[in-house]
Amino acid sequence: SQALLIKLMEVGEGGTSSVHSVVEVLLQQGLASRKPKVVLNSINLVLDAAKSFGAGSLPIATVASSAPKILGHSNAKVREAGMNIIAEICRALGSKEPLQSVMETLKSAQMSQLDSLLEKQPDPTPPQVGLRNANDQTGPIGSPDDVLAALEAGAKEEAAKKLASRPAVNIFDLLPKTDYAAKLKQAKWSEKTGALDILINCGGEQPYKLVQPSPTVSYTELIRDLRKLLDHTHFAVNSKAMTAISMLAEGVGFKLFPNLRPMLLQLTGLFKDKKLTNAVGKCLDSIFGNVLGFDHLLDKADALPTALDERKQKNALARKS
Repeated sequence: SQALLIKLMEVGEGGTSSVHSVVEVLLQQGLASRKPKVVLNSINLVLDAAKSFGAGSLPIATVASSAPKILGHSNAKVREAGMNIIAEICRALGSKEPLQSVMETLKSAQMSQLDSLLEKQPDPTPPQVGLRNANDQTGPIGSPDDVLAALEAGAKEEAAKKLASRPAVNIFDLLPKTDYAAKLKQAKWSEKTGALDILINCGGEQPYKLVQPSPTVSYTELIRDLRKLLDHTHFAVNSKAMTAISMLAEGVGFKLFPNLRPMLLQLTGLFKDKKLTNAVGKCLDSIFGNVLGFDHLLDKADALPTALDERKQKNALARKS
């Protein structure tokens, strides 16, 4: 059966995509099996694929994300095969650095084992078989730069899949269980930043994924409160409010267009405050990367043209209240 799977990968019409499909199944299903032999056979097949077609032909991002589970397995043979896979990938990449996320999970003994493997064989193992469709645009990857590019692309794809599988966070279910509202009403700036910290924490892990606006979910009042905080006299409140706005822009996206577009002039005006320059830049990056387009910044009625109008901006204050 192992020889059959290697052959299927070899003759697949999609080049490396055939290898990716088989290896991903082996890692997702084989590694999850409760039968030790199934796990070991699955990992050995991944190692065979790396040696047969070159480590660059593997779905490197998927292998990297599965590495902690493989290298932490209770079966020593599974761990050994996993270490050999990582070594093959490091050789193909030219160093361990691109797999830093994997390196951080290794124990000192495992790091020494990996170093020993790389010292013993620093160069990639020449493909023993090769792919029939090597000239396909998704064919074998050879140079370290190409392997690194594949790793980065795969990592983005993995992150997108993970984000898509995560449930959206409803901050309006979480905020009532906190001191957010009480702290926001306090006059002290530190209490307000504390309230904003609560709001940001309710957003969950990054990249943010928040529930979309609907008849039962409205961000209007929340954004109105944040806009008021942009006019606060303390820069820490302004900065933290922009962090919260960034979270909403990243977590909700283009459906916040009606709420965030009117904020552009207010945000660009804060650029005049040296203490807020970085915060404004990051906030605008989040808004333009997820909600607005560059053409909105050039709108005659708003944003950049107004911000650059000397007649309107002369003696204007960044923080007004």
